[in-house]
Amino acid sequence: MSFKTTIALLALLLIVAAYFVVLEVVIRPGQDRQHDADAAGLLMAPGSVPEDDVAVIELERGGQALRLERTRDGWRQTDPVRFTVREAIPVRLIHAVTTLRLHRWVEPDTGDTPSAAAMRLDPPRATLRLHWQDGGAEARELGLHIGDRLTDGRAFVRIDGRQRVALVSGRLIDMVLRADARQWRPERLGELGIPAARHASVVALADREKQ
Repeated sequence: MSFKTTIALLALLLIVAAYFVVLEVVIRPGQDRQHDADAAGLLMAPGSVPEDDVAVIELERGGQALRLERTRDGWRQTDPVRFTVREAIPVRLIHAVTTLRLHRWVEPDTGDTPSAAAMRLDPPRATLRLHWQDGGAEARELGLHIGDRLTDGRAFVRIDGRQRVALVSGRLIDMVLRADARQWRPERLGELGIPAARHASVVALADREKQ
């Protein structure tokens, strides 16, 4: 066997080995997770989004962006303004993502399926992004583009980076499309994390400003 033939065979073996590495490490795990999600009737495979580890939530809608961050003192809105938010709001948002019910997958612009633009996914009505770090401290992100909402409550959703579209249902749709960040803020001073001893002075200051 000539030297050139040996080199060519080695190169071929390297290519085949690389293919199997990609298949086992990247492609097959993703397919298995999607199979688990489909079997459970959910958009997201159980455990694929660690709810307690999500550190940042970003919402884009109507040309405006909202950012929530988990801090040591609880969740805060950091953009476009800084403000404490009620702890239950981001917890519900994250849980609503993991419990989205999957009805079926559709391919835009195929057969009788409308285009992404007709589904209001190009551009989307809203985009929700979750950020977290996995066990290896690697940054992870999930982006959901939310499109048209049908009369029965279902909506078209596309996972960032994917071509096909999911027809889903769940409380997330209304939470995102009808979100009013002002209602996410604490209604009582105690929820702001202000010590009880300072409540009276804060109220007095607010009363003076009204006069």
